Amino acid sequence: MNGTVTRLPTARRRRVRQRGEFLRDEGNVAAVRVLTRLDMTPARTLAQAQDADLTEVVVIGFDEAGDPFFASSRADGGAVLWLLELAKKALMEVEG
Repeated sequence: MNGTVTRLPTARRRRVRQRGEFLRDEGNVAAVRVLTRLDMTPARTLAQAQDADLTEVVVIGFDEAGDPFFASSRADGGAVLWLLELAKKALMEVEG
C-alpha cells in the first residue's frame, strides 16, 4: 500500500470522537491516531496534525532535493529546543 486514499463519490469529511481519540471520517477510510511501524506520507502526517488542535508546533523535514526544512510556531529558539527535547523524551518512553 503506497499511502494513497481513494474517496468514494459520496464520501463526506467529518470529525468523530471515539474513546477519547479524534477520527477523521473520509467515507470508506477513517484516519485514526495510533502508533504504527509503517511510514506515512508527509501530507497525511500534516493533516493529522491539523486535526489535533495543537497549541505549538515544530515541523522538521527534507524536501525532494534532500535539503532540510524547519518551521516553528514559536519564535524563541530556546523554547523550540525545549519542545524538541520533550518530544525526544516522549519518543524514548514509547514501548513497543
